[in-house]
Amino acid sequence: MERTSSHISVWFWPRNAKVVPPEIVDASESIDPSTWGMPIANFVDNDCDLNEKFGPHNIIINLTFCEFSVVAC
Repeated sequence: MERTSSHISVWFWPRNAKVVPPEIVDASESIDPSTWGMPIANFVDNDCDLNEKFGPHNIIINLTFCEFSVVAC
């Protein structure tokens, strides 16, 4: 995810995708989102002051999968 004063952009790469940018794979401290291709979501600041509405934040993604089964009665 990239958040600037003018937009919020989100990218997604499937697990083991061959197109994941090297700086993401290597957890580099220097990244360049302009080379990542089109984001999956792009929220542009047209009527909302993003700096006012979105402050410093942490994103927590929970990838825990629940297993369930259907029991026939």
